[in-house]
Amino acid sequence: MTEISIRQLGEDDWQEFQKLRLASLADSPDAFAAGRAEEEAFNEEFWRLRVRRSPRLVAEVEGQQIGTISVGVAHDSDNDELMGEVFGLWVEPHHRGTGVATRLVRAAEQVALAQGRRSLAYWVGSDNG
Repeated sequence: MTEISIRQLGEDDWQEFQKLRLASLADSPDAFAAGRAEEEAFNEEFWRLRVRRSPRLVAEVEGQQIGTISVGVAHDSDNDELMGEVFGLWVEPHHRGTGVATRLVRAAEQVALAQGRRSLAYWVGSDNG
């Protein structure tokens, strides 16, 4: 397989994140807490805020964006400290099973470590089979 690269998006990359997010909602509508129609209505400022609020990572192969993951912060009630939280993981169907998701999760782990997090959780809706 061709080399998978992972990079973090900046605020000015909001349209790249928007495109990936809307593709994920179209492909897997039951896997996310929001719907495509709702998010298509969001304006540029909202998308910029979203990228500023949490690190957004993108996986690319030969310059084509094929997946995304986000890194947030959660509260660990067991030991009363903040931990990293990954959410919004999506990989283009054609690239599933090729290691893209693993690479995205490992990159998200590195982002969380750089933020000083000692543990990492994965947020997923209970209806997401």
